[in-house]
Amino acid sequence: MWPFDSGYPVLRPEDVGGLPGACKQKTADDLFTYDYVIVGGGTAGTVLASRLSEHSGVSVLVLERGPIADTWGNSVPLISGSLRPDTLAKKTMSAPFAHGNKREVIMARAEGLGGGSRINGMLYNRGVPGDYNRWAEMGHPEWAYEKMLPYFLKSETSFSHPASKFRGKTGPWVNQKFPNSLYRSISCAKTAAYSLGIPSVPDFNNPSVPAICTWDVDVLQNHSRKRVSVFHAFLPRNVAEARRKHLKICPETLVQRVVFRKGSNGRPHAIGVEFTSADSKKSGKVLFATARKEVIVCCGAMGSPQVLMLSGIGPAKHLRSHGIEVVFDSPGVGSYFKDHLGLPLVWSTPVEDSLRILLAKPWRAAIEIVKYLVTGGGIMSEPWASVTMFLPSRLISSTGQVASAPTPSDIDVSNPRNIPDIEITPIPIDGVDPREDFVVPKGAFSFLLTLLNPKSTGTVRLKSADPAEYALCDIGMMSDPADFGAMYKGVRLSLRMAEEMKKQGYPFEGELLVPKSESDKDIEAFMREHARTTYHYSSSCRMARFDDAESPGVVDDELRVHGVDGLRVCDTSVSPDIIAAHPMALAVVMAEKCADMILSSR
Repeated sequence: MWPFDSGYPVLRPEDVGGLPGACKQKTADDLFTYDYVIVGGGTAGTVLASRLSEHSGVSVLVLERGPIADTWGNSVPLISGSLRPDTLAKKTMSAPFAHGNKREVIMARAEGLGGGSRINGMLYNRGVPGDYNRWAEMGHPEWAYEKMLPYFLKSETSFSHPASKFRGKTGPWVNQKFPNSLYRSISCAKTAAYSLGIPSVPDFNNPSVPAICTWDVDVLQNHSRKRVSVFHAFLPRNVAEARRKHLKICPETLVQRVVFRKGSNGRPHAIGVEFTSADSKKSGKVLFATARKEVIVCCGAMGSPQVLMLSGIGPAKHLRSHGIEVVFDSPGVGSYFKDHLGLPLVWSTPVEDSLRILLAKPWRAAIEIVKYLVTGGGIMSEPWASVTMFLPSRLISSTGQVASAPTPSDIDVSNPRNIPDIEITPIPIDGVDPREDFVVPKGAFSFLLTLLNPKSTGTVRLKSADPAEYALCDIGMMSDPADFGAMYKGVRLSLRMAEEMKKQGYPFEGELLVPKSESDKDIEAFMREHARTTYHYSSSCRMARFDDAESPGVVDDELRVHGVDGLRVCDTSVSPDIIAAHPMALAVVMAEKCADMILSSR
């Protein structure tokens, strides 16, 4: 009941596990034994738990570090979608950017059932067919676009697009478009993009979309303008209640490690999980739950490699340095870590045309809350990003001009060569890293420029053997010089669009954060000082051959962890490479596909 939790059926750690020594000696039919133990109830973990538990004969235990938090505020788009301390977002500091003036930036994850879908920008963005066809070219034919499309269809219901071969109408996860922004700046940005040769398309999730386009985004909101996270879509209270005999959900639980025993084939076999309460004020008693069939780790690209390393799977030298017994030397764990590089360019605007109106005039915030309660509309219902633009940088000139007449073969997104590597998102606020000492005197507007196909890679490594301490994440941004060329072009195009907005009469009041000039040197310096994460973490437990030349793989094409049995990883950490899209939809279909693979092998 608002504003408190709604009585969702959950269990305590002591309800789902017993003392390790006693449990490990019992038979598989005893208490605290489940067919599948899912470590992490984030976006992928929640979907996976829902699909596996559709079968009443399958028992599932979900262990999630965060709470349920089924509250009114967590369904309001603007309130839930922030990094404030009272949300489900958990912030940590990155390792210093070796190529970014030694700066540290804020990295964020969500802790709570439903994971990142509870706090993110709500964009339903699948990626283009070329993203998945590239995976097929990398040696993963079962992950090509045509193989993935049925899972996109299965999971979604689109309110704004007609039923088709590529849009779903029967899935639990709903989305719709809101093409009329409350902000004049956003409308002007769309017009400016069109004037510069970037056409608008009705549906970027259409596999025939051109590689250059502007898109009014599909937003994960229902008819009441509430956020539709995977928690609400796949495991709402009524579903959890109906399945409580065979689906056990245990929030606020800290997993210590996956436990292995030597199998009959001589390989380590995952037999269960050790865990305790995530609340340090409660008993620190370590408990154990047995997995009759498999353990599936779904903790995201920062969390999953940490769980594997704590369990003895990872680079042997690194594990030994923290006193962890090596179960399997897997150098790819925590390697090839990627994120989309973000770069904000910011202008001052009238405060009335900016989200900062809520800070400048607190009474306006109160009015907007009342408006949302009564009508479901207003600022509280708006996604922070309602429009975005995608382009391949090879079709942008060195001066920021868009190719005037690209050929059909140049913009065919089924071809991996044509994957957009630049995204430009107009937003009605400054888009700087929250840690920057950045003062906005009035309102603000940003073009958030994003590099979608970075070559730079980083690492996820343990700080200690303490499961409660977050891993140290080095994004490795700008470590590969190949990433600069596309961004030079993207910066110049963004500046062209701002100039076009001024020509339309948009009342910018000055530049707040832009490069000193358009020279490569000044843009590079600007990047090194202001580049930030976009929270799209990927590929730290990548799907690849164990002896892959690019970077050693961690899982095979069925997401089974190399070198051991009974263990899978299912989240965006397994991506063979980062896709040119906001990754939430990918996390969902990975779980859909993983559930099918698991159930077909029963």
